[in-house]
Amino acid sequence: MTNLSPAADFLLEKRFYKKVVDNIPEAAYPASENEAYDVQKQIVSHLTFHHQSSICGYKLACTNDAAKEALGVSGPFSGCMLSHSTYPSGKSLVADDFVLRVVEQEFAFILGEDIPLSNESYTAQTIKPFIGALIPAIEVVDHRYTDFTKVGKGALIADNAIHGASILGGTK
Repeated sequence: MTNLSPAADFLLEKRFYKKVVDNIPEAAYPASENEAYDVQKQIVSHLTFHHQSSICGYKLACTNDAAKEALGVSGPFSGCMLSHSTYPSGKSLVADDFVLRVVEQEFAFILGEDIPLSNESYTAQTIKPFIGALIPAIEVVDHRYTDFTKVGKGALIADNAIHGASILGGTK
């Protein structure tokens, strides 16, 4: 993989060598949310290529006021779940595979059908017909930062929304 932005190159090196830093260097820091998502796309593309993996879902971060306040962000942001780091219930993970791990209990929605594009924002009621199942999940948050509460939204988004791995519960 070539033509990585300086931020993507920096974060991938920290990811592969399990290095922790204070933040993305100022000269490489994404200038906007769109640029941060462009960096994330580059990182995800590199990871899927490297691990012969694919995007298998999406995560939302900072969906509640406490998380937004703790991270100093104004709203939620998203990242990609990858098939090489998404596991079924019962999977044991090795702690040393992660740099700085935070384990969060989550829930996951399995889509029953594709969600069509819309000019209107979906609400809980309008999205409900597309949901096939709700399952328990665990997310391992993994990041490259000494203190992820101080790096800003651009750094969090760029580092694939600081997603490390997921374990998905079963449907019943």
